[in-house]
Amino acid sequence: MAVTISPSGNTITQYNVQSGGASNLLNNVAPSATSGAPLISQGSSAQPIFGTAVVAGGGTGDTSFTAYSVLTGGTTSTGALQNVSGVGTSGQVLTSNGASALPTWQAVGAGPSPSSTITLVDDFLAYLSDNTYEFISGMTWGKATLMAQVGNLTSANQGLMSNSNSFSSGSEWITSGAFQPGAGVISINWVMKLKNLSTGSIRYSAVNGISNNNTGLPLIGVYFSYSDNVNSGNWVVNCGDGTVTSVNTSVAADTNFHNYGIVINAAATSVSFTIDGVAVGTAITTNIPITQMSLCAFITRILGTVPINAFYLDLVYATQTLSTPR
Repeated sequence: MAVTISPSGNTITQYNVQSGGASNLLNNVAPSATSGAPLISQGSSAQPIFGTAVVAGGGTGDTSFTAYSVLTGGTTSTGALQNVSGVGTSGQVLTSNGASALPTWQAVGAGPSPSSTITLVDDFLAYLSDNTYEFISGMTWGKATLMAQVGNLTSANQGLMSNSNSFSSGSEWITSGAFQPGAGVISINWVMKLKNLSTGSIRYSAVNGISNNNTGLPLIGVYFSYSDNVNSGNWVVNCGDGTVTSVNTSVAADTNFHNYGIVINAAATSVSFTIDGVAVGTAITTNIPITQMSLCAFITRILGTVPINAFYLDLVYATQTLSTPR
């Protein structure tokens, strides 16, 4: 039997929580029948109640979850937590379905198929033989005025390839033709550094990307380019099919290692560029060549007589996912 007392004419019910009522009188808040339910504010103009704490109050907005299932955020930043459907089966992986859907358990996809994906990788390795570092390449590179050498070895970037400083004009590396724009997405990444920056007295142009010619600028190709007197020494991104569209990246060249990325969409109607995974410049949609092209990097001397121009290459990796598998 409930026991009540009556201070100043206001009853207090056993087990209830008291709050301020109208006219500064006491108010009773009845306990929840569910053990463990907290007292929840209803705002500044209403009495609190026992219930389920929402996310905005530090709770979950839920009273139970599926055993062993994965929790995710709600449909808003203050919405209740959600369960990923089911717990999957052994060996499945949790896979994103985009920004507006819960992830789902899915089977691990098969690796790239040689019939549907062209893949080229070169880590520019080196080994020590008779006290001399010798160059080992994962691919065959055609060379014009090139002397391969290994230099600037560090624990982080071993097996680097630079053009020889003994040539007075320039040097380049190019593979055989492999990539056909318009036949599927092409993704190319060069991990490299410049040995020295171009200057007003010892000036050169540096290029890395893909091309079908190696006769100097302007190239038929898709590529990064740099010289100290072009766009204030910033890297420039280019697409050339006889006429070149160039975009200033606003990223100044330096002598540190960076990852220079190029992605040509499947239809060869747009090309995007990144440096260290960050988008630079704007996507180029004009003068995109549709001829077969090869990986290409070169440096060409413009002014001066001191041979200081060089690339150090640590890694290049490139893929084309064919729209029509062969």
